[in-house]
Amino acid sequence: EIPNSVTSIGEEAFKGCSSLTSIKIPNNVTSISYSAFSFCFSLTSIEIPNSVTSIGEFAFYNCSSLTSIEIPNSVTLIDEYVFYECNKLSKVYCYATNVPRLDYDSFRYPGNITRTLYVPARCGSKYRSSSYWSLHFDNIIEMD
Repeated sequence: EIPNSVTSIGEEAFKGCSSLTSIKIPNNVTSISYSAFSFCFSLTSIEIPNSVTSIGEFAFYNCSSLTSIEIPNSVTLIDEYVFYECNKLSKVYCYATNVPRLDYDSFRYPGNITRTLYVPARCGSKYRSSSYWSLHFDNIIEMD
C-alpha cells in the first residue's frame, strides 16, 4: 500500500516485483517515473488517479499480464516505451479530452493482438488524427 503522502512514484520503485498483482496509486501522486513498474509480470490491475499528469519512460514495460488500463483525464504525457512488451494489453481507456502527448513506442508490442482505444465522446477524430495514437490502435471508439 502506497501512503497518501507520496507525490511521485520514483524510478524503478516496484521494478521486478513479479508477485505484485494489483496496485492503487493514491490521489496525491502526480507522476509515475522511469521504469516504476517494469517487469511486474503478474500485474493485472492498476488504478491511476486523476492527479497523475505524466507517465515516464518504461513505467509499465513488460507488464505482460495487463489486459486493460485506464488513463485519467489529467495525463498530458505518456513517454517512450511505457507499455512496451505488454503483449496482452488489448483495451486502453483514455479519458483525456485533450490528446496526451504520446511517443512513438509508447504502446508498441509484438504480436497480432487487436488493440482498442476507448476515448471520450466527440474526441475520436482528435485521437485518429494523432499519428502515434492511430498507429498503435486498430480501433478507436468513442465512449458515451
